Amino acid sequence: MKVKCISNTLGEIQPNFLRERLKEGLHLDDDESVGLEKGKEYVVYGILHEDRGLSYYVCADDDDEYPIPLAAEFFTVIDGRLSIYWRPVYRPEKEARSYFYSAFLMEPWAEDASFYENLVEGAENELSVFQKYKKLIADEF
Repeated sequence: MKVKCISNTLGEIQPNFLRERLKEGLHLDDDESVGLEKGKEYVVYGILHEDRGLSYYVCADDDDEYPIPLAAEFFTVIDGRLSIYWRPVYRPEKEARSYFYSAFLMEPWAEDASFYENLVEGAENELSVFQKYKKLIADEF
């Protein structure tokens, strides 16, 4: 899947109720950048759907070690094909009764609920696995 950044600040998101919903999760002012380049195309490394809405996992820079989830409102879809390396995931969170998420993630990530946390913390195994899949997924698009 490939998306194009159409907005890189909260202030550009319309209508207002969407901007306010996003502001709760991002904790940014309307004029602060989310770190994307407007007009740039990004490969999507996973799709997340949670109670706040839909997000795409993208790398803001090509050399990023891990993707970050950003709201779909910042993008338009350029190529909507799903990666052959993604698997569907559904995880109700037991501690917060109303919270859930579903996603399409690469297989090792889909199978291990702690994969992303370990990746962000710099765990060698997860970094290596993500770099492998990052190339495979990018080559699809």
